[in-house]
Amino acid sequence: MCFSLEDFVHRVSFRVFGSDSASEAAEDLGLKAGKYLLEATDPEMGWPPQALRPALSPPIAGEGKWLVIKNDPYVRSYPGSPAAFVQTFIRTDEERRFTRVYITMWDPRQVQLHIAMGTKEPESATGETGTGRILAMTFTMRHLVGALTVGFRPCMVSLE
Repeated sequence: MCFSLEDFVHRVSFRVFGSDSASEAAEDLGLKAGKYLLEATDPEMGWPPQALRPALSPPIAGEGKWLVIKNDPYVRSYPGSPAAFVQTFIRTDEERRFTRVYITMWDPRQVQLHIAMGTKEPESATGETGTGRILAMTFTMRHLVGALTVGFRPCMVSLE
């Protein structure tokens, strides 16, 4: 009931006052309004990927266009290589044009997904489970770019 009421209020507010989705998206992505860092797709490598086609028309500024994450103090990369991460957003709900789906892609040539077993899942055939922790080894911590839980299964993403 609470979420239905909140959704109703958002939709009425959008109809009455509108929304500056482009500025909000730029703020969410940590950009100054209207400044998207774009690079052409390298046809041989296919990276960064081609822009996504927006689902709703008319598209708002930057929608579907990839933001190349470069020179970020928290995101490591190999010198001389293309950026390992790109981000964008799209709107998909006709009734809620103020909502946005954010997408982050990584270059699989540079970033690998490693699984760290959780304390309950996944469970091996012999009943073993993991610690649910990422080993804090120097090599691991130098290469770690993120950690997440996917369906209650912890994963580790590292730059390799």
